[in-house]
Order: sequence, then structure tokens, then C-alpha cells
Amino acid sequence: MGRREDIEELHEFRIEFRRIGSDFPSTRHFNCVSADAARDMFLFVCRKEDIEAEIVSMEVWNRWADRWETPAELVENDAELVS
Repeated sequence: MGRREDIEELHEFRIEFRRIGSDFPSTRHFNCVSADAARDMFLFVCRKEDIEAEIVSMEVWNRWADRWETPAELVENDAELVS
């Protein structure tokens, strides 16, 4: 059995998006190891369901503080997704 340090921790990500041509926001939740993985899963779902959408914001659930927060990697890489 592997050591505990080798296991990557899953985080819950909330992605708010708008379908192209719509004014109404929608939300999807993903359990992933990183914000990049959550975005990749979202894009996969959009391709699979033939949805054209733009991401409005992405947040990660901080279970210790009991609140949604902006993922650190988004602050560094994707300033337009930081709300």
C-alpha cells in the first residue's frame, strides 16, 4: 500500500459559466486535484454535451474555513477568472 504523502488530495471546484448567447449563469461542480484539472474536466463536458460556454469564475471550497475561495493557481495564471 502506498504512503499517505503519495496520495493527491481532491478539492471541490465550482465553475460558474454562461452558455454563448445566454444571459443566465450556470454552475458545475468538480472534484479534482487542481484548478487546471477542473477546467479540463469542464471543457471535456462542454465538448461531450455540445455546449459552447465561457467560464465566468472558478472557486475552490476551503473546508477548514467553510467558504469558497479563489484557487491560488488562478490568481497567478488567469487573472480574468478571479472575481
